[in-house]
Amino acid sequence: MLQIIRDVSSFVGDWGQVIGSLFTALAFWLALVQFRRSDRIHRRTERETLETRQVEIYQRLELESMAVFRFETEHRSILPFYKLNLAPALASPGGIEMDEAELTARKYYEITCNIFEIAVRLRVKSPDYIEDEVFGSWVAWFFDTACEWGFRAVWHDLRDNYTSQLRCEVFDPIVRELIALWDKPHATDPREELTISEDDIDPIRRRFYQAVGERFGCESALCWVNDIRQEPFPQHPRAYA
Repeated sequence: MLQIIRDVSSFVGDWGQVIGSLFTALAFWLALVQFRRSDRIHRRTERETLETRQVEIYQRLELESMAVFRFETEHRSILPFYKLNLAPALASPGGIEMDEAELTARKYYEITCNIFEIAVRLRVKSPDYIEDEVFGSWVAWFFDTACEWGFRAVWHDLRDNYTSQLRCEVFDPIVRELIALWDKPHATDPREELTISEDDIDPIRRRFYQAVGERFGCESALCWVNDIRQEPFPQHPRAYA
């Protein structure tokens, strides 16, 4: 009888261990399921937060850009003079005092560079804040601005007001290059045509996009030139800049 009791106790003990193991495994599985669920929720929340942040940044930059465009429209009798590739022979736009014209141009480029600095600093802070394609469009604007003689003429005086990323990584190299390549020869032997041909600009643009794209980890900037020029877009008979 004693042996039977021992056998029964052993049997019950074994099943208790099995049941205990099952409960332990079940608890572990439930904890794993809960962890994975929490992780998915956390990741989704992070993604949604990032997307919201991206939209907010994009909207802010667009609103700031509108201020530049509004300023440009309000001073349309002055700014086109400074936005040519090369400096006109005239000291200032017709009918405008030189001091007023230069002050207006300076303020225009200050406003523009303030926005550029925001875009660059956000990209440096986190590449996720400004998506590649969006930042690529800003690189295009950087280059177009550098191609304006009025910007190059005032950059030496503006540059101390901006971060090293905007100075050293974006504008200093291209401004130095274009002063040597375009402005100094033009000052010595003025050209009648104040617009540089696209054939001459294109290789400079490619180098600029490549350098800035690599510096800020922007794949879109690296292929932007090729993408937009892969197939020539038809031009309207009365196209204007």
